[in-house]
Parts: sequence; C-alpha cells; structure tokens
Amino acid sequence: MTQYMKSPPDHIILELERRRKAAELTRQNRTTTPGLKQMKAATSYSSLSELLQTIEERAKSRRDCAIHPETNTYSNGQCPDCIREEEERKKLAIWNNPSPEMVKAGVPEKYIRERWTLEELGLSEKMKAGLYRYAENLHVSILYCGVTGCGKTTLAVCVLREVVRLGKPALFVSVSDFLMELREAYEGNWPVTKKISTIKKTPFLVLDDLAAHGYSDKDLDYLYSIIDHRINYMLPTIVTTNLDFESIKPGRPGELERVLGARTASRLASFWRPKLARVDYRKGER
Repeated sequence: MTQYMKSPPDHIILELERRRKAAELTRQNRTTTPGLKQMKAATSYSSLSELLQTIEERAKSRRDCAIHPETNTYSNGQCPDCIREEEERKKLAIWNNPSPEMVKAGVPEKYIRERWTLEELGLSEKMKAGLYRYAENLHVSILYCGVTGCGKTTLAVCVLREVVRLGKPALFVSVSDFLMELREAYEGNWPVTKKISTIKKTPFLVLDDLAAHGYSDKDLDYLYSIIDHRINYMLPTIVTTNLDFESIKPGRPGELERVLGARTASRLASFWRPKLARVDYRKGER
C-alpha cells in the first residue's frame, strides 16, 4: 500500500525559506564584506548610502600588502611584516654604522653595537626617571656593585649614551685595559702623564670593572689618584665593580676595602650606590 507524505504547513515552509535566505546572506557577507561588526550598528547611520560608503572606505584601508599578500593588514593600512622588516633594517644600519661619539668616548664595540637605551632595560619608572635627570644634571657619582653579569656595564653605558646624546663629553675606561697600558709604559719608559690627566679631568667618566685584578701598590696609587681628583673637583663618575662594598661580618672591612685599600674604599663610600639584581643574566638566571 502506497503511503503519501503530507506537505508541511505553509507557515513552516515560509519560515524555512526565510532562514535559508538569512544564512546565505550571512555567508556572503563573511566572504566579501569587510567591517561586518559595523553592520550591527547600521541604525546609527542616517542612510543606507552612508553605511555603504563607510564599508567601502574601510575596505580600501585593509587592502593586502603588495609585498606580503598573505598578511592581514592593520586597519590603518600598515603591514605588520613590513613594519618588522623596517625595524630590522634600522637595527642593521645601526650595527653597521656605530655612533662616532660613542667610539670617541672609548666605549667597547660590543656595547656600541648593542644600542641598549634606558628605555629598554626594564627599569622601574622611578629609577629610569632618576637616571635621565642624572644624565642631564650630572650632580653625583655612582658606584654599581653587583655579581658578574648582572648588567652593571650595560647600565653604565646606557647612562653614558644619554650623556653623549645631550652633547656632553664623556669617556669610558676599562680598569684592566688601563692598568695593562700603564704596566707596558713602565717597562718601556713611556710617558703616561697625558693619559692619566685625561682620565682625571674628563667631564664625565665611566670607570669599568674595578675588580680583584691583583693590583700592585703602584696600580692602587694611580686608581686612588684618579678617584680622589674627580671627587675633589666634583667631576661625575660611574664606577662598576663586582666587589662587595659592605662586609658580611660587622667590624671587618668589606671586600672592596680589602682589595683596594682603606683610602680608596673611603672615597668610594661617598658615591651613590643603587641596588642591582643579584643575578647573572648571561647565564639565563632570573
């Protein structure tokens, strides 16, 4: 016996057709029309023509990049891949063309080409603002004490870079290299007065890596002479060292005093000593 299916009522057919058309329209909008979220706010436009004009303008601003067509561009029309490549080109240009002012100041090539600035070191806002004011006024001297690799030299170079940017003369001196030059001068009977005079009198000095190098009495006398002169004439100086300033046991001299002597340690006691993280970032510690 043949059975016949009854046709659905007319109102159900109409509802299914309405839903089908709505789904088709939504699918078309997703594939061809940008700014779909703004369609929901159509009632905020005074006319349909104004809405269509807005959609067209947004579509123009989101054209694909000619160099990276697969990239979704930002609403302002800038391709993120192009922006990143431009930043990389700028960094490469800086690497290939180091600052002549930093070279003249004697900063090692590694720190010149890294181009770290105070903005990029992750400093607290308070410390960053303080260092900017310091570079501008150069009113005190600073002693950076910390373990090897904690960023003392990088921080000192960033301050020096800001000082140079403000048009002030500055000098970077590695203690180990300086003492090596002095010892070679002793052996060859070369004059060292001009070199020492320059270090003493430069308007801003970074004296890097004042560490346990096995100083001779003559080395210690030269170091004391430089530090003492700069303090007496109120010339701002940054000294970096991995020696502890404070003694672990009360009543005993600290490591800095044991290595450099009481005179030099006493002069360095007048320096501002900000606290640095006691980690070695070169080893990936956090």
